[in-house]
Amino acid sequence: MQISFDLADLEELVLESKFNPSIPSKDLNLHGYDISSPVLQMQGSIKELFFENLHIAYGTIQLGTPTLLHFEIENESVEMHFALGGYSNTQLDQSTSDILLLPFQHNIFYNPYQKGTTRWSDGTCQVFEVNFLTDFLLQYLPDNHQLFEGFIKSIQKSQSSPISQYNYPITPEMYGIIRKIITCNRTGHFKKMFVESSVLELLMLQLEQITNSPNNPVTISRKNQEKIHAVRELLDREFHQTYSLNTLAKRVGTNDFMLKKGFKELFGTTVFGYLNQLKMIHAEELLLEGGLSVAEVGERVGFTNSQSFCSAFKRNFGYAPSKIRG
Repeated sequence: MQISFDLADLEELVLESKFNPSIPSKDLNLHGYDISSPVLQMQGSIKELFFENLHIAYGTIQLGTPTLLHFEIENESVEMHFALGGYSNTQLDQSTSDILLLPFQHNIFYNPYQKGTTRWSDGTCQVFEVNFLTDFLLQYLPDNHQLFEGFIKSIQKSQSSPISQYNYPITPEMYGIIRKIITCNRTGHFKKMFVESSVLELLMLQLEQITNSPNNPVTISRKNQEKIHAVRELLDREFHQTYSLNTLAKRVGTNDFMLKKGFKELFGTTVFGYLNQLKMIHAEELLLEGGLSVAEVGERVGFTNSQSFCSAFKRNFGYAPSKIRG
């Protein structure tokens, strides 16, 4: 997939992908790009991983001012897009509809050859995306499901389209898989196997959520959305702590009613449901790393006693933590 971006204001090349699906390679390729523009107070990095017909790109960029980027995609693909941070608004040259993505939202897009622009908000912009050929997705779409009929027709007509007009919240389970892909220290053949299986699991979670979601629109204001995201970021950093709903609401300058309502709208789960998923993801990682007993892992993720931790772990994964650690 030949992808290039340049700064709209400066016409300065930011990055050009080295991945080209017309020249498939069985070798695992890794590339990194440092991005810097003092004029726009831009600083960050992008990494890409690709082999055969699978391409993954992820990175974080700090922007001191809202920034408009031109992009050009030369090859047809399907993109699993995860907005991990920052607000973006994309306009395709051949479309009259904007694609607005809020922090911690995802969607799946069909991209034929296209040009367009993306306007990013200032602050921290973080993305994770996976691109592959359309045949890969089509073999996994549920049969005879009306939700996907329009998307399939767009692919047949080579028209850019999201799989759904709605974006969906990134769940802790999805985020856990993304983190595992980014931090995977395997190499060669075994890294390829791990990445392929992880991408398939991530796609399954996306399609499952899209199929089962009621698609309720977000009704809370941009200002309150930012407060809700601040709570999520706090939970991500301090998942081992114990909080009340009222305490969290006060930390970001809102009330518990708005926090409950807004969190459910943006992330599709409750505050404490999200927190519990975070604890379980981190607990599983610690158990797999070894070095800590089950009781010590439970304590690390915020449980006061081993029995409570074991019960919560088993409810979440269907097996006891001792199955991992022994």
